[in-house]
Amino acid sequence: MTSQGSAYARFRRALKTGNLTLIRNAAAELPRVELGDALEVCVAIRQAEPERFERAALRWLARFCVERGGVTLAQVQAAAWAFDNITDEPAALETLQRLWAPRRNWSGTGHAQLRHRRTGELGMRHGISTVAIATTVVRWAM
Repeated sequence: MTSQGSAYARFRRALKTGNLTLIRNAAAELPRVELGDALEVCVAIRQAEPERFERAALRWLARFCVERGGVTLAQVQAAAWAFDNITDEPAALETLQRLWAPRRNWSGTGHAQLRHRRTGELGMRHGISTVAIATTVVRWAM
């Protein structure tokens, strides 16, 4: 380990700067860039090189479909909507983060306002599914 820390620590610091050269160099040192980190790279690309953003978003969507397994069309639509609206809609990035997050790590944060339409019960009582979130987002987008 160098005096700058691990390769992943350097990558995280590079992400915080938003400098794509630093981000790319740090990512090259990693054996793999996880999907959540790749999302942060997409956001940095959107800000620094908007002309490359669509390709980066499409690559993220492809990885999402392959790595998550069992992804539904509604989830893909929600993710595509979020990428399309990432600069204008505050909920877009949060939607993407929820879609890729492992289910076992979900907390009630951010989901507490999702209530069942008929019963009024909170959606997080037994854990809300990605499909429910995606369906909600797709309805908002229409």
